[in-house]
Amino acid sequence: MSAEEEKIYPELIGTSLSHKLYSLVKVAVVFYGLIFIIFFANDFWFGLDLFTLSFALAPLILFCAHLFLSFQESAFGCHFFCPLFFEHPVMPYRIWLETCTKGGESSQSGKFVQQEGFLLGNQMVPFAQISLIELSFWGNLIFYSNTIAEPIYKNGKARSGQILFKVPISATPPPNQRKFFNLIKDRQIKLNQRLEKLIIRQNSLSEKRFGRLLFKFEEYVPLIGACAFILIFLDFTISTCLYLDTHKHYFLSQKEARQKHADLARLEFALADSMQTKAGQMIFSPVKSALFHTGAAASRLWQARAEALYHQGMHKEAIEALAKACDYLPSNYKMSLEMARWLSKEGDKSGARTYVMKAVDANSDSMISRLLILNWLYADKKKIQAQHMQKIYLDNLDQDLFGEEPVWPPGGSRVVKEGWVRDDLDYLLQELQRGYWSH
Repeated sequence: MSAEEEKIYPELIGTSLSHKLYSLVKVAVVFYGLIFIIFFANDFWFGLDLFTLSFALAPLILFCAHLFLSFQESAFGCHFFCPLFFEHPVMPYRIWLETCTKGGESSQSGKFVQQEGFLLGNQMVPFAQISLIELSFWGNLIFYSNTIAEPIYKNGKARSGQILFKVPISATPPPNQRKFFNLIKDRQIKLNQRLEKLIIRQNSLSEKRFGRLLFKFEEYVPLIGACAFILIFLDFTISTCLYLDTHKHYFLSQKEARQKHADLARLEFALADSMQTKAGQMIFSPVKSALFHTGAAASRLWQARAEALYHQGMHKEAIEALAKACDYLPSNYKMSLEMARWLSKEGDKSGARTYVMKAVDANSDSMISRLLILNWLYADKKKIQAQHMQKIYLDNLDQDLFGEEPVWPPGGSRVVKEGWVRDDLDYLLQELQRGYWSH
């Protein structure tokens, strides 16, 4: 009977369950990140209840991640990614390595393997071709060959040759590691010192009861961590969908208010508040706390709420909401200017000037905030202070931007570039009309 008729399948060395779960989460986060960017940049989904859909979206993304990982590990997947990964999987998922000690048909690729060796993806590496297996500092097993390329000499000694492939040793559980170690010892493959020490440690511990318990501990601790990451991903998906939904309703409320649809504006605002209530009910959610109660994310949400209130005519409530947004992110230049603009319209000149100064602290090179301060100084008959401040501002621009004149090539003069929103421009012109221009 021929070897092909015997159909001897190489033995699979599988990955650990914790590694499978970690791989799932890593790919799922990338997939969801792309979806989040698409949703954040477009409004085609505004007719959907994204928060409700998120409970199905998270498992669906995990399933898509599983399909991708299974595909990239298949023979066709390895060939598909060949230009980047040389017939190897993008990352190990369920298969760590295949070992073939008699030759036979690969259970992964379906091809008949004539030689004895390791099979990674579509690449067969005979044992005789491996000159060194090295365990790196980062926990990767690196397979070298001196039969493909000349050895690399370091300090007069042949260090290694061509790198065949790398696999992370932590991706497979300790029992599979010991099986692999026994195989390479039987084949008398050269190992580096770090790998030899690991093999000695595992052999000595496997003979003791404490060692076997330690192996179990090393196996279950990463599994607990992987399960925690799965739960965090579910929380991340649901919380960010709730965050987007809340933003959507505040945006629609402001839009309807600008179009003088008061009833629809109040309805959308009530829906946004109901999203906030749902967020408050998610007690054990670290991602929700980070989005709704911390830093820039919370600040943007309170700003959206404030703008929706302001355009509905509830100016006092809007200013209180925007003040809270500024508290979450004091360094936001545009938000401080918006607060100054609103306070000025309400007649609170002192409060407006305070927030303009905060805008200067957030962005010292801003022209609009400097113009506002100069205007107030001239209006208050403080000409000398205004001229002194103007000189300091221009000197800073000379030092940081304009430099010495002339510049080369000719016509290449440096310019100040600053983006102004329409409301800020209106505010500046109104202040100039009430201030310096009125004299």
